[in-house]
Amino acid sequence: MERSQPIAPPVASFIDAAEAFFENLAGVEWPLLALALAAFLVYLSLRSRASFNILRAAYPTEHLQWRYIWGAYMAGYGFNSVIPARGGDVVRLFLTKTSVPRSSYPAVASSFAVEL
Repeated sequence: MERSQPIAPPVASFIDAAEAFFENLAGVEWPLLALALAAFLVYLSLRSRASFNILRAAYPTEHLQWRYIWGAYMAGYGFNSVIPARGGDVVRLFLTKTSVPRSSYPAVASSFAVEL
């Protein structure tokens, strides 16, 4: 029995694409990339600050620390970048809930909807 298409061409195609990626990566201007990453970090930090303010309005009597909300936001965003189907929102929900004393999952989850 003869195969019409061998397995090797998809593998060769992947290797060619990987080589092209790394060749193009060598041409990246690192100072500009660092500037772009810093701007993106500021953007995410501002969004986490907005999330913090929403939670502070929802729980005015509780003591909240922005660094924990920031960490939950970053962890959720990073997880969403790797895992499909908004799995990072579940991570963020759990971490945010544990960061806000006497909070509930429905209240924290509804704060995500306000943020949109």
